[in-house]
Amino acid sequence: MKLAGVRRQLGEARDALAESGQHALAGRYDPAYRAALKGRNQLFHATRGLAIAGGQEPPEMPIVGGAVQGVLTDLEPALTAIEAALGVEDDLTEMPPRLTADLVKDGLARYLAWLRTEVGRVMGGGTK
Repeated sequence: MKLAGVRRQLGEARDALAESGQHALAGRYDPAYRAALKGRNQLFHATRGLAIAGGQEPPEMPIVGGAVQGVLTDLEPALTAIEAALGVEDDLTEMPPRLTADLVKDGLARYLAWLRTEVGRVMGGGTK
C-alpha cells in the first residue's frame, strides 16, 4: 500500500534536509537551520500520518536538537533512511522501521544541535 500524503511529506523532508546540508556546507548556518527545521517538521508529520494509518500511537513531539553536539555528517544517515523509506513497496509495514531507527532520530537531533550552536556563534559574533 502506498500512502501518497506520507510520501509527499517524506519527499519534502528529504528536499529540505538536503538543502540544509548544502547551506551548512557553505557556512550559511541560519538558512541551514531554517531548512533543517522545515525538514524535521515534514518528517514529523509523515511519521504521524504513518502511525495513524497503521493504527499505532502517533508521536507527539518532533525531533529536537539534543544535548549531544553533532557534526554536519550526522545528517547523512537521516537522508539515507528517508530515501530508503521512499523506496519501499508497502508503506505500512516497511516504512516504520526505517523512519523510527536511531540513525534517523539521533542523527537528526545531533545535526540540529550542531546547527543551533553554529547559528549561536554567528549571532553572538563568535563569542559562544
